[in-house]
Amino acid sequence: LYDMKNNVVASNLVTDQNGVVELPSTIQAGKYKLRELRTDPNFVLDEQVKPIELKAGETTEVVIENEPKRGKIQITKVSSGFNDITKDKEGAPLGGAVFEIYNNKMELVDTIETDSANGLATSKPLPLGVYGIKEKTSPEHYFTNGEMFYAEIKVHGDLVKFRVKNTPVELITTVEKRGVEETKAGESIYYDLSNITNSSNVPLEEFYIRDKLPTEAVRLETIWTGEWSERAKLDVQIRTNLKSGWRTIEKGLLSTVNNEIDCSRSALGLASSEYVTEFRILFQDEVQPGFHETTGPKIQVRVLDDVENLQKFTNKVDVGGRYEDEWVYDTDGWTTVTYNKPKGKLPQTGWQQFR
Repeated sequence: LYDMKNNVVASNLVTDQNGVVELPSTIQAGKYKLRELRTDPNFVLDEQVKPIELKAGETTEVVIENEPKRGKIQITKVSSGFNDITKDKEGAPLGGAVFEIYNNKMELVDTIETDSANGLATSKPLPLGVYGIKEKTSPEHYFTNGEMFYAEIKVHGDLVKFRVKNTPVELITTVEKRGVEETKAGESIYYDLSNITNSSNVPLEEFYIRDKLPTEAVRLETIWTGEWSERAKLDVQIRTNLKSGWRTIEKGLLSTVNNEIDCSRSALGLASSEYVTEFRILFQDEVQPGFHETTGPKIQVRVLDDVENLQKFTNKVDVGGRYEDEWVYDTDGWTTVTYNKPKGKLPQTGWQQFR
């Protein structure tokens, strides 16, 4: 405390636990100047000199407010590579990423979201200390590992910056179909499905295998669902020439069992003129990246009796799944030709006597 001539009147005035200090009663009424020399290390020192006037017989209250030492956390969100879906290039700023900020007691203190223009998100002023930051929501068609990272605000006015990359979603499925190259009327033939994978880097929902039959040449007899790398439940559904909607013929089968399904007319309860035009295996649970068959699905069909000689027919398959609102699929097919008579004049065998 100084008088108006800058002489020290009282010193070492220290606030108690309630933040209060009382001036000595020996100080006479008059005008003075009050200066703060030191404060709580978590607060900013108020260096402004406060003029006060003490009046005889009265209590004069002076309130000094100290601003907490604070800083901010700023995050720039960018793409780690080219995104096939959004066409964002590597390093492109990404909006819509939501981050949660926690203090050292794991209390949520702020939630911030990156803007679409610059991919920036800045926290409110936060007290000095260490904070955990976790990405709660990734931008659309991107994903993050969700791991917490940490920031330390050390000095007042600090702006702690992070550049955080998000991995673009890659949606890839694969399938291959194989069968016989040649057949003839009335034969039973087989098609094998292989290399069925979710090669995406994200899980897929509604993962399916759909087979479209060449009904001008064959009729479905049997389906084997195959065995799979993950335990899940699956349904088998069919469509027929008389009903366009999907009909479930088996529900909740285990993916770890190579289920054999009789698809004859009697087994399916089809009308005399009704036949299966396509079927699909639909997984009830989402399948993880790398999901694949360990024993491939297989189908048996019977070639119709009235197929023509040299008639070609193609069995088509597609495999796909959904991530959020995006679908991905792959296709393949196998063409077979029929031979209902000899392919040419057969060579003579035996011997002939010459004269």
